[in-house]
Amino acid sequence: MADYAAIIEAIDAAITAWAGKPVALAESGRSVTYRSLNEPLDARRYYAKLAITAANKKPFKISHFKAGGARS
Repeated sequence: MADYAAIIEAIDAAITAWAGKPVALAESGRSVTYRSLNEPLDARRYYAKLAITAANKKPFKISHFKAGGARS
């Protein structure tokens, strides 16, 4: 599982340091170059959604199982 918090922190740092020129980010052996401010903002939203989804996954448990009542 990816460390979404570290990815979001790296994107936040890139947004904070934005000076209107391309910014390169590297995380977990991958790198990307953002050329406009919209790209890192979109990426941050995407990874924030992934982090929320991963945190909210609840395992389910089958508590009642009833086989169909087929009649012959």
